Amino acid sequence: MISITDLKSNTAYALDAQQTIDEEGRSRIELYADHAVKVAAAIRALGIKYLAADAYYSKVKFVSAIIPTGLHIVGKLRKDANLQWLYEGTYKGTGRPRKYDGKVDFDTDMHRFDYVGFLNEKTEVYTKIVQPSPSGISVIHEESRGANGERYRSACNLG
Repeated sequence: MISITDLKSNTAYALDAQQTIDEEGRSRIELYADHAVKVAAAIRALGIKYLAADAYYSKVKFVSAIIPTGLHIVGKLRKDANLQWLYEGTYKGTGRPRKYDGKVDFDTDMHRFDYVGFLNEKTEVYTKIVQPSPSGISVIHEESRGANGERYRSACNLG
């Protein structure tokens, strides 16, 4: 089901529902992407640019199908997301230019993100463009502290 959310009234309205029937040789995520692509024009006609999705949908097959529709995806990244840093160094002059500079590790690589500021007194926000999406994805990383000082992390991608 694809719904439109009215943030002012805190209510969601169903836009389209479709039963998922398994097809030989196609994954569920491909079928879900087809459904979203089918209603993308109606979503855009309403002036909506962002599609909020669960972490399950933060997969290359889903994101790469949605981006050409003109919608941007906002959702939590999966724990197993294979994100790569884009190489920002200079070309050495021999061989193919380097594209990537290693895998993103949210525990050790926070210094490589651009610091945005505080969202609230407990949440810091960072951002950076990384791969694997065809156009790159902007990762907005939030780090919150709980009542006991424990850290909670989440990340979003805008395709």
